[in-house]
Amino acid sequence: SQLVQKKFVGLLASVPFTLRIALVSLISFITCLLLSRTFSKPLIAIKRASSALGKGNLSTRLSGFEHRSDEFGDVARSFNQMAVQLENNISAHQRLLCDVSHELRSPLTRLQLAVDLIEKNIGNVVQQKKHINRCETEIDLLDEMISDVLTLSRLENCNISHDEDEVNLLNLVRRVIDDCQYLANEKDITIEFIYDCQYLANEKDITIEFIGDSHIFLLGNKKLLASALNNVLNNAVKYSPPQSNITVELMVRTDQIYLIIADQGQGVPNHVLKQLFMPFFRVADGRERITGGTGLGLAIAQLAVQQHQGEIYAENYKNGGLKVYIKLPLPDYNK
Repeated sequence: SQLVQKKFVGLLASVPFTLRIALVSLISFITCLLLSRTFSKPLIAIKRASSALGKGNLSTRLSGFEHRSDEFGDVARSFNQMAVQLENNISAHQRLLCDVSHELRSPLTRLQLAVDLIEKNIGNVVQQKKHINRCETEIDLLDEMISDVLTLSRLENCNISHDEDEVNLLNLVRRVIDDCQYLANEKDITIEFIYDCQYLANEKDITIEFIGDSHIFLLGNKKLLASALNNVLNNAVKYSPPQSNITVELMVRTDQIYLIIADQGQGVPNHVLKQLFMPFFRVADGRERITGGTGLGLAIAQLAVQQHQGEIYAENYKNGGLKVYIKLPLPDYNK
């Protein structure tokens, strides 16, 4: 190898000085060209993608750079994540706007029809009263829907600060159950509040810290928490058969608080469980518009729980019915 090296050095020394300078310059030029292409290509791609995204093409993604391990790969992955989130947010708002327009059209149409019938039945007190009552019903529905849409919009805006206070969760759950029991009485439904859920945990070999009648305090917004539980519980009452039971189970495990609301209704198909918390979503068969409501209750509940760093999800109960789980973080001072 030393012999080869000496021959190469000798050969290089025999090359004229100007040619050596030219070779070094050519090699430097090629190296700089390759480096510039390496840096400029992803920059040009990022510029084009940003321009396309700014013009409204929300499906724009940076491809070919996201697998790189350097800074350009980090930028590409961050850009794609931003684009996905932006597309999801704008699509959700567009879908909400379309849903609101569609949902408002039905009560407005019925309201217009009721007004026409009132005009046609002038002098017929019985018929007029019937259609006036219908107008009042539709106006109440519109008022409820607009209120729910505004609530949903406020909760979706993470920049809005909510008043936080120390909330006694145990007392709050009892109060919401008492309020919902009035609605449940119309269907002869009993809402049962269960503290000790050890039997449920035994199925998964989970140890429960039983709290009995002790206080559970959370730092949060009492109105939002009450709204979340109230929406879920009212939903359970609406879709439960008469003379059935609804259970509200409260349990504490390690650093989590669990609220489990279970009804004895028909449940829902498994493939739509995650869609239950989408605005205006309704299951086609068992949970139709005839039950009333705006279709926003569970969506509001989800956002309210998320505002408290919690989680809400649903699953079909093995013995029939739907179970909704609300998970909230347990503050250290409860432990």
